[in-house]
Amino acid sequence: MSITQQFTVYTGTFVNQTGFQRQMRFIKVSDFPSSVTSRFKSTRNLQQGYETVYDVDLGKYRTFNYNTMVGQLSSTTSNVTIAV
Repeated sequence: MSITQQFTVYTGTFVNQTGFQRQMRFIKVSDFPSSVTSRFKSTRNLQQGYETVYDVDLGKYRTFNYNTMVGQLSSTTSNVTIAV
């Protein structure tokens, strides 16, 4: 099942664990409708500065690291299809 909806899509760059800069376009899970988030069986305990997000380009849930962010986040509004 999937949903298509208009979301705020953030773009940010951070340094990953291997030391390379990674740019990611993502939707914050907190921006998802409750019909999607109610399907999550558990929540992850992440260190401060980390956030579980939906990577728009990969179509997967990933972790964004604000602790090593390069520059600032930018955002646009876009229709996105999310597999749930």
